[in-house]
Amino acid sequence: MKLFAVLCVLAMTLAASAQDYPKAEIFGGYNYASSDVTSPGRTNLNGWNGAATANINRWFGVKADFSGLYGSKSVGNILGAPCPPFCNAVNVRTHIHTFLFGPQLSYRTDKFTPFAHALFGVGHTSVSIAVPVTGLPGLNFGLSDTNFAMALGGGVDYNFRRRLAWRVGADYLQTRSFGSTPGNFRVSTGIVYHF
Repeated sequence: MKLFAVLCVLAMTLAASAQDYPKAEIFGGYNYASSDVTSPGRTNLNGWNGAATANINRWFGVKADFSGLYGSKSVGNILGAPCPPFCNAVNVRTHIHTFLFGPQLSYRTDKFTPFAHALFGVGHTSVSIAVPVTGLPGLNFGLSDTNFAMALGGGVDYNFRRRLAWRVGADYLQTRSFGSTPGNFRVSTGIVYHF
């Protein structure tokens, strides 16, 4: 009889511990990156980030991460072009969309869940360039490229309700665009919903 009671307590403990982590998480929020995809210098990009994680157990999950980053930058006289007619700054608009997947490791406590991930997939970069020409219609052209991308980083969730948390994350985001491998620093923040 005592053995049966011990087994029942053990089974209830295992069942309780099996439920002490969310089976899935959905994240949505703001995204910022400092990008060197265009030159000269870096461009500040703002946008959105969404992710879904299926947790296999308390510490290991599989993550899908999607993001969009957008920004523009004025660049001075292009390549020493003659003035006139090329006297005004050139406007360069950049859009980067990423579709990434990979493992996530988490350390769960009551209030905080720090995590680390390694995500791999594709990034689509498009750049549109507007060149004003004095006395004439401006020149507009664009470039786009889809290639390998990866994000290495992590963050921390602050659990303020049973099913809700606030996330802050940072990544080294690399997109292989236009024959180069620009490195971008990406920061995201937003709400996590636990299932």
